[in-house]
Amino acid sequence: ASGTAVDETGLKFDMSDFDGYAAEVAIQLTEKANAGEVTVVSLGPEAVQETLRKALSMGAHRAVQLKHDAPVHDGYAIATALAAELKADILRRWPGGLTEFYGMTEGGGRTELRCHAHPDKLHTVGRPAQGHDIRLIDEQGVQVPAGESGEVVGSSAAMMKGYYRMPEKTSEVEWFSPEGKRFIRTGDVGRFDADGFLILGDRKKDMIISGGFNVYPVDIESVLLQHPGVKECAVVGVSSRLWGETPVAYVVLRTDATPIDAEALKAWTNAQVGKIQRL
Repeated sequence: ASGTAVDETGLKFDMSDFDGYAAEVAIQLTEKANAGEVTVVSLGPEAVQETLRKALSMGAHRAVQLKHDAPVHDGYAIATALAAELKADILRRWPGGLTEFYGMTEGGGRTELRCHAHPDKLHTVGRPAQGHDIRLIDEQGVQVPAGESGEVVGSSAAMMKGYYRMPEKTSEVEWFSPEGKRFIRTGDVGRFDADGFLILGDRKKDMIISGGFNVYPVDIESVLLQHPGVKECAVVGVSSRLWGETPVAYVVLRTDATPIDAEALKAWTNAQVGKIQRL
């Protein structure tokens, strides 16, 4: 995006580059929050992380409620829920509440997690919102038993009719329950815990099959992001004669942290993950 964005609160942001945008959000948010003029902020996951990091360094201290929605890219929800560590950091450093939303622009189901009310559920994206039906299905389109993982599908009063002039693409994301109820497929893998909170795994198409085992990139990425020298990362599967596929990580390092070479970071990561998840 480029140019200047003005929201309903009167905050103005130059969006010509993301780092500059996040910095401006942090500066103005801090000023408005400290003046008691801002009580609720709605941001995407990446913006939450960068804005919080910059705002904290500037000393924001008043109660600010942060919210975020899962973004959508090319008609599919991207499973970029806030990391549990980041949610905990927000709750610890900023008084007030944090509400996390997970859902799709296409509609269907949505979950909500009031993090301040459920600090022991920060690894989840919450429970289905009122009036939203969230279910999990297997590769054959059959609902999975309680406690098992499956693709997340959702239904609610607000759902798209279909992608414009793309009936085949529309049918690909639709699932109908045995009773004939229409759902939208998210492409995300998840499971419900015993209390009904949804735990996201990874994108179906991103799953790596290594040595016959299912490996989810997000599990490795969450470990990498705990390293103080890592700013961003992405894990993908590459062909392996021995394992079929093996995970490889692409990393962006923080410029303000102690430098670390690739082999040292690889060894650190492999010491934190399971044998089948090693880079």
